[in-house]
Amino acid sequence: MKISQICFFCLFLVVVSSQAAVHETLPTFHWAYDDIKVLQDRGFLLELNPLQLPYTRGEVARELSGEEEKIKALNSAFVTHIYEKLQYEFMSEATGAHITGRARLEANLDDEPENNAAYRGIYRAGAGAQIGEHVFAYSGVNFDQYDYHDPLYKGDKWRGIAGYTEQAYVRVNWDRFDVLIGRDFLRWGPGETGSLVLSNHARPLDQLRARARFGPFDYMFVISELDPMNGLARDSSRFTARRYLSGHRLGLSLFENRFRVAVSEIMVYGGENQSFNSVYLNPVLFYHGAQKNEAGAGNVLPAVDFLYYPHNSFHVYASLLIDDIQIEKTRPGDLEPNEIGLITGVKWSDPFAFSGLTLSGEYTRVTNRTYKTLSFHEVFLHRNKPLGHPLGNDFDLLQIEAEQWFSADLQCKLHYSHTRRGEGSIYTPFDTPWIDYTAEQGYSEPFPTGVVETRNSIGLSARYQPSIHWGVNAEWYYNMYDNYQKVKGENETHTTWRLGLWWDGEVVFGFDNEQ
Repeated sequence: MKISQICFFCLFLVVVSSQAAVHETLPTFHWAYDDIKVLQDRGFLLELNPLQLPYTRGEVARELSGEEEKIKALNSAFVTHIYEKLQYEFMSEATGAHITGRARLEANLDDEPENNAAYRGIYRAGAGAQIGEHVFAYSGVNFDQYDYHDPLYKGDKWRGIAGYTEQAYVRVNWDRFDVLIGRDFLRWGPGETGSLVLSNHARPLDQLRARARFGPFDYMFVISELDPMNGLARDSSRFTARRYLSGHRLGLSLFENRFRVAVSEIMVYGGENQSFNSVYLNPVLFYHGAQKNEAGAGNVLPAVDFLYYPHNSFHVYASLLIDDIQIEKTRPGDLEPNEIGLITGVKWSDPFAFSGLTLSGEYTRVTNRTYKTLSFHEVFLHRNKPLGHPLGNDFDLLQIEAEQWFSADLQCKLHYSHTRRGEGSIYTPFDTPWIDYTAEQGYSEPFPTGVVETRNSIGLSARYQPSIHWGVNAEWYYNMYDNYQKVKGENETHTTWRLGLWWDGEVVFGFDNEQ
């Protein structure tokens, strides 16, 4: 380990306490999400919406407090233990004025080419302040060695590590209303491998976000300035495009939250010397209609998400994203292939009375050119990473998993996935080969396009967490490739593994006796 890594490790060792802020974001990398899923897979904590993350610590604490009798009635030792572990993490949420300090260390040993092991660390730290009952502010940094070795990373690198401010927000909450301004996580849509609409793969957005809840309805509106794109070509010159995102989402929950559906629409727009478009700042405006009426160019992505629990231990989900669909076929421009994304999945917990076992399957398909337009600055990217599914477009993915809890602290998974990736990419310019055909000739192309890389992957992973403050993770994968890196006839096999240790800590300084 380098001296700089040891310094970071020492910096992040802080005194551990057990309190947190009611309106503090529970970041999407937190271990509690895995445990919350265990309970949701068995019909508990359904008031927490899996289609819309992140939760706040206060939301989790509130829902845990109402499930104790139902958990006891299930009479499952490992579910009860998981519930108690979550209770211990969230049971003491401070409501008076106070400052919270947080730290997280992830130390991983990764398999590298030629069977060399390499250390990769992720170091996070932050501080937040609860100001009265309704206001919370937080700022946190991330120093990440994976970003340092990522060729797509957009930012400064220093002495083997990359760092940036990961969260910096102020949240104001009044019962049914929530307003956040600053940088924070945001995920819309279902999916184990990633969501189609907004995933947490890209860096957290700088955003203004407002949410309102009325009965079974949940409405959210968000605006954000994305990173600019420099050096874009225009004739013989180059220019810089400023880029913006506007999005809104309406969710409906019925039958005690066993049925959820949400419709969303996201607009990515911008250009040279472009500022926020006042039309797309309207939280209740239909973006597609406004665009058609010359409100301004942009890339509109509507989507529908669905989640249904017909039984406590069984649920299905789906997501459909429609970038562009051609209905008429009267001119060459109408021959453009449909640009859509689809996720569908199913999870079955404790099948055939096997306590602690969960079986799941998920299929994802995103066609070529989805997330893109002819104007490259309208692509669904933020700081070189997809805002939607992490694999971008021109791929499909089938994943099957069996998850077994051998105790409340030990979870193991068996994975299988089949992935096909075509020559299309979210990073390449939008091409228009159909323009060379007439409407009478028609145009079609295979899916995925061009030379297709196929990967079959078998894997094992384990998670051991005896404490809310630390745990150990391990994973191993055997990958078989056909047309590796989309080179025809290039077939290879790769084995990858990772062994990791993580540690969480916090310290709280209160300024009054209100709890």
